[in-house]
Amino acid sequence: MKQGRRWVICGGACACLGLAVQGAGAAAVSDPRGRFRLDMVGSFRETMREGARAARISAAALPARGVWAVGPTEDLAGELTILDGTSLVATLEHRRVRVVEDRNARAPFLVWAEVRGWTQRPLPALADQRALEAHLGTIAAAEGLDPDGPFPFLLTGRPTEVAWHVLGGPARPPGNSAGHGGGHGGPHGTGQPLLADRAMTLVGFYSRRHEDVFTHRGEFSHLHLVTDDRALSGHVDALIPGTGLTLHLPA
Repeated sequence: MKQGRRWVICGGACACLGLAVQGAGAAAVSDPRGRFRLDMVGSFRETMREGARAARISAAALPARGVWAVGPTEDLAGELTILDGTSLVATLEHRRVRVVEDRNARAPFLVWAEVRGWTQRPLPALADQRALEAHLGTIAAAEGLDPDGPFPFLLTGRPTEVAWHVLGGPARPPGNSAGHGGGHGGPHGTGQPLLADRAMTLVGFYSRRHEDVFTHRGEFSHLHLVTDDRALSGHVDALIPGTGLTLHLPA
């Protein structure tokens, strides 16, 4: 990420231009080899439990290529996933998932990385997401990455099974929440039918240092999925990788 980049910040009507995103940059991580730079604004804790749901960043603030990101949209109305600069928003319409490309999508919490390129290797057979996290920590050292993270990664192919959801706005009534975590007046998420053997890209961020920041408490990865036909997208709750995935790490 080049120094001096100008950002769009969202406050009120999202009309402030050319200022630094609040909270972004201070916690940025630059890979010593220049393979990626990772940054974030907001956090799980602030958004999901403390009610900070107003937009703090627009996807339009990020470069149009080479960027990968995950987070909820403002007011927890959907899920934002950015693939190589393409901003995809998943929302619910009559409990059905709708995915659209929206460069102006806004988020109260976002983690993103600018990645120079990717190296890839087959993922071994893994039982679940916890096993995936252990594998990422092990393989990171061999790739010259910090085994405690943070770093971005991708999974492509056909996982054995994925449990996932799409946020649908604040819980009604307050406290009756699902998906991204509970809490007082937490988010309302609609779990979707399990996906099995479906071609997709999973955008992930790994860290053992960012629980409640960009991973759930007790977890070390945050994953979103986008099917290859872009008909479905959302937040991954549980994953059985199986043997049909390729792992991509910053190169």
